[in-house]
Amino acid sequence: METNPTWMTDEATLLGDLRIDNIFIPGTHDSGAYTGVLADSEKRIEKYVIAQDEPVLNQLIFGIRSLDLRVSYYSVRNHDYDQLYINHGVRGVRPLREVVEQIKEFLEKTREILILDFHQFPIGFSNFRILHLKPHETLIDYLLQELGPFIAPPQLTWNARLQDFWNLNKTLILAYNNRKMLSKYSHILWPPVHQKWGNAQELSKLKEYMRNVFANPPIGPWSAQAELTATGRKIITDKLRGLRQMAASINTQVTEWFQSDWGAKCHIVTCDFFRSTGIVKTAISWNLRRATGDSCDL
Repeated sequence: METNPTWMTDEATLLGDLRIDNIFIPGTHDSGAYTGVLADSEKRIEKYVIAQDEPVLNQLIFGIRSLDLRVSYYSVRNHDYDQLYINHGVRGVRPLREVVEQIKEFLEKTREILILDFHQFPIGFSNFRILHLKPHETLIDYLLQELGPFIAPPQLTWNARLQDFWNLNKTLILAYNNRKMLSKYSHILWPPVHQKWGNAQELSKLKEYMRNVFANPPIGPWSAQAELTATGRKIITDKLRGLRQMAASINTQVTEWFQSDWGAKCHIVTCDFFRSTGIVKTAISWNLRRATGDSCDL
């Protein structure tokens, strides 16, 4: 799989007039739940926690432009930034700081436009018994502290062209799934990405779900969650053999779906173990077609 660290700016002349909500954006699901190649002896639970085999920086270098980040907070004090963690479900995977540092490095070295999709907050964000605790404010203040110079103003709206982001030299979108915080931090937080998730355990069920979605695609920012989901019983029995095997069983077909007509209608597409897909190359090809009006098959 080839790297594509600057595919947006490489084609800026063609892509610059495309709206951010009308570009095919390759993304990863549970982007912060990554590790290297795991041994066959890995613990059963880890097989259902790890969703990517590349660190976030590598994901971006390969061409991913939307990151799905699930953040938890493990503190009873405000602004305890070291206790912000990336989670997959209830399982803490790594400190958020490790991921943010990689994102910051990428943004410092490129002008690529990146979406951070903060959609779920599994632990520590809804503990109403600790009335003084402000986990959302802690997270947002941390993001502003570390990534502030790159954050695009939401006043651009999802209708903005890529060139509008480059003109402002602001290339980071913080999409945030909390209405109260959107109001409080309206100068930096963007409306959330609508995640279309099929909760499917089989390829046929996922395809059926996606077929229904693409029959009437959502308006505005949305993501096609193109991965299988393990259920509790199947995790216990290890019937599905882990997320890596689940992804391997569908990723070729998923790529083919988006090489076809769905590629003309999608916005963000997320996958597990994205390197076994061709989703980045497919997205780049479709974006060039959208920019030029080319109707030839891929």
